[in-house]
Amino acid sequence: MEGGGTLLCSVGLSAYRDTSWELDRRVTGTPFAVVALARIRKLAGWHVKVLATQEARGGEGYGQLQAALGSVGLSVEPVIIPTGTTREEIFQIVEKVIDCVPPRSRVILDITQALRHLPFTLFTALVYLTVYSGIELEGVYSGAFEAPGEHKPIVDLTSLFELSSWFHALQSVQDTGSVKAALRMFNLENSRLGRERGGENPLSKFKRPLPS
Repeated sequence: MEGGGTLLCSVGLSAYRDTSWELDRRVTGTPFAVVALARIRKLAGWHVKVLATQEARGGEGYGQLQAALGSVGLSVEPVIIPTGTTREEIFQIVEKVIDCVPPRSRVILDITQALRHLPFTLFTALVYLTVYSGIELEGVYSGAFEAPGEHKPIVDLTSLFELSSWFHALQSVQDTGSVKAALRMFNLENSRLGRERGGENPLSKFKRPLPS
């Protein structure tokens, strides 16, 4: 991907073992799905924010991940978060994520190494960032480490986030009569299709973006 953006991921305490990951029919070996994602998506130059508890930050896994990300041309910054076992800690995590992502930036989220409840918290933060900070979410991914087979798939979950955003936009139309949120989603989809298809997409008949 041209340019740079913010790649969000997390890490646990222990060291990770080498795994063969597959995305878009391309295979690469590394202990971390997020590193495989960076290689396959060509994310060199992106800035990685690694969400980690204070204990995980000092663990073997963080050092291993930092070195692996650096080897593919990514800069790394830790973001210390609580474990998120209470309502207060959950909101602290949301606030930490919101604060660490620059407004109007391109964002990719990898949830492979996250605590099991963390993805729900991160999705909430991304909804806020999309609506109020103008970020462009380019992908949500999770490596299916326990999947059968030699090559473990990296699953693209972006459509789930987009679906929830469409639900919100349509609810806004129903409740207020305003189509602003729906038009914004339309414009984002138009932009995404243009990038994926080299500037041509099914919505290209519109000569300019719809008003937001």
